[in-house]
Amino acid sequence: MIENVPDPDTFLYNSAEFMFEAIQMVQALVKDDDVHNSLDYEHLELENSIKIGTITLLIFSSIENYLKYKIAQESPFLLISNLSDIKWRKTDFNNYHMHGFEDLLKVYSVISDVSENSKLNSKFESLRKKRNQFVHSTLDNSTFISELFEIASFFVEYLWNQNFAHHPPLFFYFSNILDPLSEYHDVEDFMNGSPSERDNESHASLLTMYEILSFYLGKNPTLAFLGLNNKDKKIECPVCSIYSFRKPKIKNFYFARLVVEDEVQYSYCNLCQAKVRIQKEVTEKLLSEFKQ
Repeated sequence: MIENVPDPDTFLYNSAEFMFEAIQMVQALVKDDDVHNSLDYEHLELENSIKIGTITLLIFSSIENYLKYKIAQESPFLLISNLSDIKWRKTDFNNYHMHGFEDLLKVYSVISDVSENSKLNSKFESLRKKRNQFVHSTLDNSTFISELFEIASFFVEYLWNQNFAHHPPLFFYFSNILDPLSEYHDVEDFMNGSPSERDNESHASLLTMYEILSFYLGKNPTLAFLGLNNKDKKIECPVCSIYSFRKPKIKNFYFARLVVEDEVQYSYCNLCQAKVRIQKEVTEKLLSEFKQ
């Protein structure tokens, strides 16, 4: 009997947290009120090579844990590298050696029927090599944050966002970690401009993460981190929009979708997760202002 067999969701949460920490590390390199100029600094990577290597490890670990999550959904025992090592007696799952990244990718490809996806292999092989360079102290300052986030974006598009039937988008977990909504008096009946509904640092931090991704990836790949795409009908989030004075580089705050529950209309924001009750006339105005 094998004890302490991991729940697949453990790997899912790990994947989200590793990606969150990767973006947070980049955030620590910038000025909150001048994100774009901070990231545009030509010596950013050169002066922060150890941090860039750590970001590489975090993104690598995020993808690795997601592969484990998908494989463990089939069976956690598929994670064990040598099944012949399994003992007849009672043992702990953690005593067994798990597959490395390359084998995890092969197992994932087989169970997900994507074994012919050469782009999947090449993107993640590139990341694996960068990770190994850092682990073995051969990183040569040629790794750029933009490259790492492009691979992260590929991961989001081709793995994470293909499984919304099983879990929410990444920013759902990011918002849960920062918990910005706890700072507001009443989110459902949010009143922009009310003294009880003021901006907070947790929410501003969440928007800075969005700014960082937008800087490196552009609009559509960044929307993918929110679980949105350019064709979705989006409306302005009344909570996020109060940060327009702090975040002038964000052109609009169209991160929300219109949802109806028991004939009551709400805006649900895919960035901060705020669900705000809205009046019908407000809905019509917001939809008329919809921007692709």
